[in-house]
Amino acid sequence: MENSIITTVDVIFVKEGKEILLGLRNNKPLEGVYYLPGGRIEKGETILEAVKRKMKSELNFQINENRLIFLKNYDDFFDESIYEGVTLQNISITYVYPLDPSELGQFAIYDTQHSDLHFFSMDDPTLHPKIQERVKDLHSLGM
Repeated sequence: MENSIITTVDVIFVKEGKEILLGLRNNKPLEGVYYLPGGRIEKGETILEAVKRKMKSELNFQINENRLIFLKNYDDFFDESIYEGVTLQNISITYVYPLDPSELGQFAIYDTQHSDLHFFSMDDPTLHPKIQERVKDLHSLGM
């Protein structure tokens, strides 16, 4: 990781156009921060396959690919990673997923990545700055 850029997928689940789902991270980077579900694309899988795998493995949520909306690619730089003394750079391919009311009860913590899941107002000033940037881009799409 010292000389590599990691490509990830993240999904912004939007509830009633007002709230987004975030998970409390258990690992670095952003340990102890509410952040978007997502993670690395594995060699040999497509972006869509990675989105489906990550949402199933982290949230036990079955993605309907017809509802995914591409938001933007983000360059993220972190001062820490899971490796001591190694910084992290990743390119986050970020999607929006407007939730149907019938899907709201389907989320569950399904792995060790998160210790809590919570819906936050999109305009909550305590959101991590990287989340606030994504919400701003969401608003520019009219959401």
